Amino acid sequence: MKKLIIIGVGLVIIILVAALSWQHFRHPSDDKLGKQVTGTWIREGPGTLTITPDGSFSSVFAMPDHTNIFTGTWQIADGFFLMTLTNASVPQSRNLQTRNLIGRVERYKIVHVDEHQFTYMAGGRTNILTR
Repeated sequence: MKKLIIIGVGLVIIILVAALSWQHFRHPSDDKLGKQVTGTWIREGPGTLTITPDGSFSSVFAMPDHTNIFTGTWQIADGFFLMTLTNASVPQSRNLQTRNLIGRVERYKIVHVDEHQFTYMAGGRTNILTR
């Protein structure tokens, strides 16, 4: 009986170690993701997103008649890319709407990051940035 209990406990430990290892290798660590996302990314359309190693970001949308610039802080937590808007430079007509966004934290699920592509989910939509 003792032998069966020891074998059973041993199997449970092996299964747990294998499951934890699989999860670790399946999803990159937040630290690794943080290093991968730094740099300048190009958005579909007229925009760029620059993510710096110091935890700040700037996003520029150049339209034919105006340019919007957003800045703030970022971090990676549990596989999510979190952005907190701290400042916005937008045309006066859009300034009131933007003021409501200052301090807001946007949370995006990271789908994939490599040297050339950053894919994330926002509002049920897949977004792809390239460099």
